[in-house]
Amino acid sequence: MYIYQVRFVLQQLDRNLNEDIMIRLLLLVLIWLFSISISAVAAEKDSALAAFEAGTEQFKAGDYIEAADSFRKANELRPNWKLYYNIGQSEAAAKRHGLALEAFETYLSKGGDDIQKDRVEELEHEIDRLRKIVGFIQISAPAGAVVHIDEMPRGETPLPGALMVAAGVVHQVRVGDLPSRTVKVAGQQTASVNFAPPAASTTPSDTTVHSELRPTTEPSAEGTTSRPEHRNKMKTSGFITLGLGAAALIGGAVTGGLALSANEEVKRNCDGGCYSDNYDLLDRADHLALSTDVLIGVGSVAAVVGAVLVVLAKKKPNEAATVHVQPVFSASGGGLIIEGRF
Repeated sequence: MYIYQVRFVLQQLDRNLNEDIMIRLLLLVLIWLFSISISAVAAEKDSALAAFEAGTEQFKAGDYIEAADSFRKANELRPNWKLYYNIGQSEAAAKRHGLALEAFETYLSKGGDDIQKDRVEELEHEIDRLRKIVGFIQISAPAGAVVHIDEMPRGETPLPGALMVAAGVVHQVRVGDLPSRTVKVAGQQTASVNFAPPAASTTPSDTTVHSELRPTTEPSAEGTTSRPEHRNKMKTSGFITLGLGAAALIGGAVTGGLALSANEEVKRNCDGGCYSDNYDLLDRADHLALSTDVLIGVGSVAAVVGAVLVVLAKKKPNEAATVHVQPVFSASGGGLIIEGRF
């Protein structure tokens, strides 16, 4: 798409424009596109941090469901396995024990050896308690329908397994546009609900288990910069920037070849001295040489920054890094100011 945009802009130019103007315009377009990709990554990071801070304040204020939603939003914008701990604590405080158990188990699974031993022991004890007050709902329904439990989306059919919910509580289950059902399940038991035609559902046990679970601590203040759990926008921006850098380097190679060819022609025509009818050829050779230098310089910078973005997308969760890029324009051309902490 970006190459097409550049080509479209160039095609609108008058064919009589000299090569120097064409190259300068190409450079400005490349810099503009590169700046947009960096800005998108920065905006995403700022939004994730804002959602995380909102979740922390909501937890402190006792708005546990809202806090869980904010932590989930931060995780969607900036995937970080550490946020599952915050989500689990918020859900446990809201007495949505099934969601809390799901979040804590995900946290331990994704964190692995990176989690401190005392935190692992704390959560193992908490998970054991939660499993006693959690039931399961097994849903059968046509494929491609979104499942909601208590108005919260829990996945799309076919589901990989039964969904964990708080035991002893009546839950509203809705699949797509089909009429909702109410289900109550006992602790450590499974209730099956069939939404496939003909509609039928099993009646789960009414055994009631009453239990309370309070979070052991306030939400962890761990940051939102981490290794992505899936391909995110930073990696995409890195590959785009690498592509733009490669395009500029290829352009530099082309203009470099033209510059060498022009210099050879100058040598042939100027043997014994150059006259006024060869000044245009000399000027063309100089412009091509200058364009080559600029293209190779910008292409190298873009390639390096693109590689940095790809590397940052794969950094370990406890490694923080920031990159700021600012385009600079002047009457004689354009460039980039790059500042970073790695």
